[in-house]
Amino acid sequence: MHIAWEFTQKDIAAVRGAVEGYRDHPIVRDRHARNLAAAKPAAGRDRFWKALTMSLLTTQQPSGPESAVTRLLASEPFPLSYQKCSGTTDASTFVTKTLVSFGGIRRHGVIGKELAKNLNALESGLWSDVLKHIEQLRVPTTKDIERSVADFLQEKMLGLGPKQARNLLQALGLTRFEVPLDSRVAKWLRAISFPVPVTAAALADRDYYCFVLDGFQRLCSAAEEFPCVVDGAVFASFDSGGWRHDLIQF
Repeated sequence: MHIAWEFTQKDIAAVRGAVEGYRDHPIVRDRHARNLAAAKPAAGRDRFWKALTMSLLTTQQPSGPESAVTRLLASEPFPLSYQKCSGTTDASTFVTKTLVSFGGIRRHGVIGKELAKNLNALESGLWSDVLKHIEQLRVPTTKDIERSVADFLQEKMLGLGPKQARNLLQALGLTRFEVPLDSRVAKWLRAISFPVPVTAAALADRDYYCFVLDGFQRLCSAAEEFPCVVDGAVFASFDSGGWRHDLIQF
């Protein structure tokens, strides 16, 4: 059985219109500068850890430019850095107390436990495999390889679903095709009459997520835009402003 994605000129115009309205937005410009770059810097443990933390922090809570999550991620020094978390004897308690003290963060106990278990897995030998997979994305590659890396992260990192795994990779500027289908993109897809259901519950299933993402990628291709750029424009369109480069770089 095969499903054929077909798009009208109206569909294509919706994608192009979304991007054109935000060409100069910091998020869209960042996607061009980093995600579409011919060569990308190594992620390393520090950057990967911060992106992993971000992916867990942005689950089920606001992440706009003025949100507590964004303020925490932009803090200097970063209070949940790899160095600080790996240097404590009880990472779960350290993370939880840090989040409670900062204020405005939901799920602090859950995030503390997830980060602690992920840290233990990484320190127990997973780091080399993680960085080996990430290394594949430092040069432009295929969507299949991007997807395989996202699948690997979802399998190995506690708390990462299909969306969060791709959120992590996109935050590092590593992916062009595999994007996080979050609530903003889902709402935009429904608004342009995307032909299949796009809900948080449905997208929690990896296979259905990839099915919807395949359609989104094909729609972007028809409009001659990279998915990471379209996603950036859609994301930007839901905020009144306030995004700066220092808030979106990892």
